Amino acid sequence: MARIGSSPQHPIGNALLSDIYPPERRGFAISAHISGGNVGTVLVSFVGLALIGAVGWQATLALFGVPALVTGTLILWRVREDAVAYRARVRDAGSVRVQLGSVLGHRDLRLILGASLIAAGGRGLDIVAPFMLLYLRGPLGISEGTTALLYALLLVGAVVGPLLAGWLSDRFGRRRTLVVYYLLSAAGILAFLAAGSNLVLLVPLLLPFGTAVFSESPVLQAFLADRATGPTRDVAFSVYFTFAFGIGAFWALVVGNVAGTWGYPAAFVVMAASYLGAALLVGLVQVDRNAPGATTA
Repeated sequence: MARIGSSPQHPIGNALLSDIYPPERRGFAISAHISGGNVGTVLVSFVGLALIGAVGWQATLALFGVPALVTGTLILWRVREDAVAYRARVRDAGSVRVQLGSVLGHRDLRLILGASLIAAGGRGLDIVAPFMLLYLRGPLGISEGTTALLYALLLVGAVVGPLLAGWLSDRFGRRRTLVVYYLLSAAGILAFLAAGSNLVLLVPLLLPFGTAVFSESPVLQAFLADRATGPTRDVAFSVYFTFAFGIGAFWALVVGNVAGTWGYPAAFVVMAASYLGAALLVGLVQVDRNAPGATTA
């Protein structure tokens, strides 16, 4: 029930932001949405641990529910939308099945959705972060304190990176930004492997790597919003997040089996390959001359 309650924040939140912000500001708006969520993800483990020790887990869960209630109330109070006009557009667009067919029948949307499925093999908080922790503490034998520091550097990128990437995508175009970030992520994961346990290399590497690897998802979502409009865009976001969350479990199983069978270096190579595959699909998306940064993309 809790997951059902929290699941609309991504597809509906992005659809709402896409309606409120024009294309030339949409990348930064969606990236700020993701970056804000990443702040909570980073802080919740530290805050939650302290609260559980102080007031117990039941009270902690109740306290974590308060911000959601406050935020939902503020959205109802402050965010305005023409619900009557929107429902009319939905009726004109046809049934959900028709709109779903429009999404899957659109070549560019298929490529963007495909890139999301492939890039999930190296997604930041789902795949990269946990496997890096296991690798640092296990085969590399780095101490718990040092691993925590390195992990913190990686997670700083989850907050800063999306904001920068969103701004760049508004300025220089989604496709160009995505391809560059995918290539940087692939190079970063291979550099991480080459660095081994050398802290002189790892410390300056993990912050820029985290900035790249946590940034592709919001820019890809803005790219999706640019290629679909109205009710079709809302259905496209629903398909995107259904696929994105579903494929994450599959990739965790695949990467985990690769690490268990051939070792962690092979698992990280799989992650790098997923970035390159996603970059190839994004590169096939046609350039929209009216899109943000199209004149320079």
